[in-house]
Amino acid sequence: WAVVVFVVLFANWPQIVILGMKVKSITDFLLAFLFTLWIGIDEETFSRKFVFNLLKPYGLPLAVAISSIHFGVLHITNYLWGFQTLTLTISQMINASAYGVLCSAVYLVSGKLIFPIVMHALTDLPAQFQDQPKPVPSGEIIHEFLNLTQVLLNCSFNLFLAGLLFFFYKLKKDKAFRSL
Repeated sequence: WAVVVFVVLFANWPQIVILGMKVKSITDFLLAFLFTLWIGIDEETFSRKFVFNLLKPYGLPLAVAISSIHFGVLHITNYLWGFQTLTLTISQMINASAYGVLCSAVYLVSGKLIFPIVMHALTDLPAQFQDQPKPVPSGEIIHEFLNLTQVLLNCSFNLFLAGLLFFFYKLKKDKAFRSL
């Protein structure tokens, strides 16, 4: 449990430090947290509880991959509803897919859906207090480069944490190692 709680909190550190949180009131904070908690409940229930568990009998790698890609694709709605540019949405979908691998690992190791739900809510929370950036037209080289760099860093960070959790899961399941 300690490893899972650490990862849930540590996974959100970059979001909070990089984005910061400009909270105006405790009411704003609570409403934003309830909103992001609902998003976490909705998306994690669909991607982890339903898709992951449905595919798990066919193999863990398949369940992790498909549920994570599914989670990433869910974010296309941000473009379809006009909330962000296509470039930003594609970046978000790639990030969300890598984050989905981490959420799958947290779910697998803990056996509880509440941990990826809370982690998801905490990840989305800082964005609720950010000024919305002005859309940058796709094709601007520096913007595309910085966006790609951020995507690669975020994905690497999430996949590293997921790898650690999968390692702990393997240790937990490996009877020979537990007897040492």
